[in-house]
Amino acid sequence: IRCVANLCHSQGVEVVAEFVETQQQFETLRELGCTQFQGYLFSPALPLDVFINYAKNQNQNQNFK
Repeated sequence: IRCVANLCHSQGVEVVAEFVETQQQFETLRELGCTQFQGYLFSPALPLDVFINYAKNQNQNQNFK
């Protein structure tokens, strides 16, 4: 993982770790160079209508327009 992350970073590419389910996985992957994360640790799968409301609220909270 570290080698792939280093290679990606050298090319200006963000590294996304998927299926992150525990805090330990998150911390280890972050230490290995991953910069973006996705998985149950952050949110379970959401129905489309719930996701749309979630995304709208996130954008408002971060002042994105």
